[in-house]
Amino acid sequence: MSYNYAQSLALVHTDRVITVPKNCYGNSLSALRVCKKQLSDAWYVEGHIEFIEGLYIKHGWLELPYGTILDTTRAYLETYHGHTPDERAYYPLLRYTRADLKGVRPQQLPLGMLELNIWEFEKLPAAIQQNVLRGQSLEAYITNIRERYGRKQVGHEKNSTREEVNP
Repeated sequence: MSYNYAQSLALVHTDRVITVPKNCYGNSLSALRVCKKQLSDAWYVEGHIEFIEGLYIKHGWLELPYGTILDTTRAYLETYHGHTPDERAYYPLLRYTRADLKGVRPQQLPLGMLELNIWEFEKLPAAIQQNVLRGQSLEAYITNIRERYGRKQVGHEKNSTREEVNP
């Protein structure tokens, strides 16, 4: 996987794609919906980006089938806010097709908040994890949370093409 600044910036300059700082999920969804021909095979991805060494932040971007990352938010910040282009690492967790996102509003993003938080939780020291889990496995803890709050998972419906990424 590699970030392509030029292709990402081209999406930013598309008249109908609105790119706003700190709105990576909405920016990516907008580009995917507006640039249908150009991004016909692209995935909307939720995961993490290594902001600085050892510090990961939740992030959304687009990914082409051959691994090219299109990140309109990052291209916008590099172009208009003086961020320095660099080789940041991307960690994808969930991928969605345009069809998976039909009817999804930007305010509902990210769709995989639980999965994003689990990824971060697993990076914590074992002592902190055990304090939260209180003797349960992580799987049992998550099952209890889902049962307690009745969480419905997007993309697990019949015929969905949602793809979980196993790093």
